[in-house]
Amino acid sequence: MRVAFVLCSFLFLGALAIPAHLPPSLNVDRPKTRPPSPSFCQAMFPFCPGQMPFPSFEDEDTWEIWHLQAPVWEFKFGDLGKRLNVWHDAVGLKNIRTGLNYTMEWYELFQFFNCTFPHVVRDPGSWVADDIIWCNQGAMCFRPGIDDRHWYENGTMAKVAEVPGTMFRRLTEYLKSDNQTDFIYQAFTVRDKPNGNLLFPSHDCADFSQRTFNKLGQMGAKFNTSFVPRFDRLEMYAAEVEEITDPDSMRSTLVEFYDAFQAHQSPLQLIRSLISMLADAEEKLFYLYVDFKYYKLRLRHPYIKMVYAPFPLPSQQ
Repeated sequence: MRVAFVLCSFLFLGALAIPAHLPPSLNVDRPKTRPPSPSFCQAMFPFCPGQMPFPSFEDEDTWEIWHLQAPVWEFKFGDLGKRLNVWHDAVGLKNIRTGLNYTMEWYELFQFFNCTFPHVVRDPGSWVADDIIWCNQGAMCFRPGIDDRHWYENGTMAKVAEVPGTMFRRLTEYLKSDNQTDFIYQAFTVRDKPNGNLLFPSHDCADFSQRTFNKLGQMGAKFNTSFVPRFDRLEMYAAEVEEITDPDSMRSTLVEFYDAFQAHQSPLQLIRSLISMLADAEEKLFYLYVDFKYYKLRLRHPYIKMVYAPFPLPSQQ
């Protein structure tokens, strides 16, 4: 229940600095293939039970593409996500010739909280924080079947396109590469103000569905123009953004900040940490870790907000 409690609080709580209307540079030397996660990182639940590689198919086949959406953590919290407009998204696939269908989704390897904040690891012989370890990788999950009841009863299950087998083959090659190079989970979308300029994009299940639809659009797919999907975003608003070019010199500050957001803490402790961060009239600082770089954000009202907004499909853009 800890994660849901923290999400509820997000909904109801309201160097040279880079002006927030100028996006900071996101040019980084990303690995060309997925690096191994630290051995310290352990998942609470196994990743992608029943996963499989892409199936064999013919170029003459036709594939249906479906938008799937259901309340986040429905298996544990029921329809709480539906009431809060907090959703998990996926892409459904059906080969018309074989009649077989599949679910394709992208999510965190080590659960949401572990991907959003790092672990502060202490020296067993000391009360002093010793190190920061990030367990923030995500990956694509491809498995057979579509659980119609799961997606349809409390969420959305809508056909958005049909594509030929040749196009779907190109999509699978793109997704294999995407899974090796776009592996960092990022929970927050950062803007300079509500409906303002994008500073940092999120990277989660919704973004995977949007990337998949956009890639198909670039390949020439024709989408259902009568349906407009909606996606949720956890948005943060920053008046100033400063890249921390020497994180070692800021290590004690980073450790102190992240030490207040640890998964082993009680929900009450986590809420107190969030309130404390937003209570200072002058500072309201948040330290964001994006693509192996740290940034110091000076937040502005309304600070953090859950947004559920339409996403026009490629044929509608």
